[in-house]
Amino acid sequence: MATQQEIDAGLEYFKLLLPKTRDLRLLSAIRLPDRAAQIITIGTGPKKVSIVFTHKFLSELIARADYQQAATSYIFGVAHRMIHRNPMDFYCMSGIPIQVEIEWPTNIVPTHATSYVRVPVYNLRERDGVAICDIFITHQQTVFDLKENPFILHTAIVNTVRGAVDSRRLHFHTRADHPIETQMLELEINSTTVITEDEIERFLAGKVYWTGFKQGGKATPVWIGDDIDAAYLRTEVRSLIQASQILEAEKKLVLHPNDYASTGVHLLLERKTIESRIEQSEQSNQNVPSSAPSDPEWDVFICHASEDKDTFVRALAEELQRRGTKVWYDEFTLRLGDSLRREIDRGLSNSRYGIVILSPSFLSKGWAQKELDGLVAREVHGKAVILPIWHNLSYPDVVKYSPTLADKVAASSFEGIPVIARKIVDAIRDP
Repeated sequence: MATQQEIDAGLEYFKLLLPKTRDLRLLSAIRLPDRAAQIITIGTGPKKVSIVFTHKFLSELIARADYQQAATSYIFGVAHRMIHRNPMDFYCMSGIPIQVEIEWPTNIVPTHATSYVRVPVYNLRERDGVAICDIFITHQQTVFDLKENPFILHTAIVNTVRGAVDSRRLHFHTRADHPIETQMLELEINSTTVITEDEIERFLAGKVYWTGFKQGGKATPVWIGDDIDAAYLRTEVRSLIQASQILEAEKKLVLHPNDYASTGVHLLLERKTIESRIEQSEQSNQNVPSSAPSDPEWDVFICHASEDKDTFVRALAEELQRRGTKVWYDEFTLRLGDSLRREIDRGLSNSRYGIVILSPSFLSKGWAQKELDGLVAREVHGKAVILPIWHNLSYPDVVKYSPTLADKVAASSFEGIPVIARKIVDAIRDP
């Protein structure tokens, strides 16, 4: 366990790193009363950014070179974004500029192995446009993906929001008309987007136009070498710099020292094209009802281990289809060339219920458990969507894996496929 002396030493070390880049200062360090962590706020003048450091991270910061490198990289990015009107202003591929506000700390969801953080997102083109969302973080992500580097979460939250804006899963409202319910998103650690060089150039041109020119004027600089943008676009910072140099040659950008850029004359001449693209994107967003989502594409999503296909799962899926149920099952739904992760995410998001085939093989599968985490995140507002089936498992086996799942009324594969299918159809039938 970290001592107070080690925690204070780590915080002091982090504090000393700040003035090395654009005179950043430690504005506050607030200890969280219910956990071994602190909310750290850094900035300059009225501009500020917050992040959560665990006491373990702070106590080991002086001794670990990888922690120091991650902290230095984070500070470097924050310092360069301070030149923007707000250091949390970002631009989306779909043409919408946004401001992201992360309300630390994360909140634990009772009885579920997941947590969430509230994130208001502001549409910078619409003065009163806001989308308030809860971003859910699974236990596996916390343990495996985020454990060693607290800065990954900050980047992942921003890019999860951008992905939701691009896919029109996040809907903006006026502050007065925003529904009481928040919009739910699942944290995406790595973007699945693959884009071309032309798209990178279009992204940079749009970013400079909307977060520079539209926020301040023709000479307003915007930082090009942002590692959060690079992660979002699945490219390297070097590629962003090279793309900006091409745009400079085309007189669309004016480059400045330290990888800043402002609007060029040819970019202003294209303003109607740039603005029409965002108007079309926003119109598409507005055409999707936000308070009442469209009808799900499937009735059930079948979450299972591949080892159970031949012995149980395929026959169950076929029987459910025969009974008129719309089933997301990989053998029915996926086509050659589909992105597996993207199609599974779509299936999870667009199914009313999730059938979880709990078996010895399932309990050993990380991928299947991630699908289950996605279903669990949807239950946090009280609606039951998980329909568990025990396949070659006993009650003690399920209790050991998840007491929460063991507490749910479940079917057993020993009952036979016709009986189980009838129970599922009865469970999902609208009242």
